[in-house]
Amino acid sequence: MQNPKNVAALQILRALAAILVVIWHSHLAIKYTDANYWVEGDAQYRMAHYPAVLNHMDIGVDIFFCISGFIMAMLIYKLPSSAESSFTFLVKRALRIVPPYWFFSALVVIAFVVSSGKFNVANLSGHFLPDASLFFRSLLLVPMPDGPVLGVGWTLIHETLFYYLCAIAVVLHLNRRLAELLFVLSVIAVGLSLFKIQCLYGFVLSPYCIDFFFGALAFRVSGIMSKSGWRLQLLVAALGYVGVSMLLDSGLPDALYVLVRPLASGLVSFFLITGLIGADGERSITTTLPGAVMMRIGDASYTLYLVHWFVLSIMGKLISVVPHLPIPAVIVWHVLSILSAIVVAVVLAEKIELPFHRYLLARFGQRGSRSTPRATVNTGP
Repeated sequence: MQNPKNVAALQILRALAAILVVIWHSHLAIKYTDANYWVEGDAQYRMAHYPAVLNHMDIGVDIFFCISGFIMAMLIYKLPSSAESSFTFLVKRALRIVPPYWFFSALVVIAFVVSSGKFNVANLSGHFLPDASLFFRSLLLVPMPDGPVLGVGWTLIHETLFYYLCAIAVVLHLNRRLAELLFVLSVIAVGLSLFKIQCLYGFVLSPYCIDFFFGALAFRVSGIMSKSGWRLQLLVAALGYVGVSMLLDSGLPDALYVLVRPLASGLVSFFLITGLIGADGERSITTTLPGAVMMRIGDASYTLYLVHWFVLSIMGKLISVVPHLPIPAVIVWHVLSILSAIVVAVVLAEKIELPFHRYLLARFGQRGSRSTPRATVNTGP
């Protein structure tokens, strides 16, 4: 099993996953220009005009799920089988994801109200009761048919359900069998998907269970795999992504597409995790300048995931004032917009989000120490 101190390379992978998602959504920064070349949403157009490797950078979401599977398997592995430790785990998970998510969700609603409905990325109706209901359910990360008010929040619903599963595993003394549990659930999810059966709008027993499974499996075997062959593992991951991209662009039926993507993406992420851990163990890549930069972005990856949509949208509004720019200028603006999202996220994370998270953990730890003489288990990231 991996010691948490030996998996710092996962921060680099978090950074990579976040950057891929930002690039995938970066059409927002140039969509109002006449020379917009980064079309989003039209799969047929992208397959006809772009290389396949550029059409599936939303694999960043799958990488995030795999990393979560690894980290959660590591966090709960040695927890005692009790309701108390399960509750502590859930509270610490909530302290990590909920405050920033609530803040940016509120920003969506505030922007809608201030703009008199012109900025409406959440498809709000403008009527108080239905909008209040949607907002309240969004804050609680309840599965819903049209997604929460903050668009990227759909992934957090999957994350939250996964946390509940981990908490149940702790109570049932299955915390050391999380990979096996996820494998069984993945098989069930595949069966449901083949028969086009959805549970709670596709959030419960979804094919994304496969991503979490590969992450938990990586935790179980990375101690062995990372000791040798990391170059081959990273090569397999790179070639796997190219192959998967070409396969997904080949026109698979929808029923197969929703299964092939998490299965293939999970395998790619699995080899990325084990390969990067091995590379860091041998070459100490996290201590190099590029590694240190990527680790800072990795630390801010959650903030980047939440804030990038706002930054890119603002950059898009700014460039709409001069839409007739030549392609070289649009390219520069495109790159600048991506870098701006990253810089804003790192600043917000380091100055506000991460210090506030540490403050909340400290407060929770103080309350726990007053209520019981036993030391609480640190389940934080």
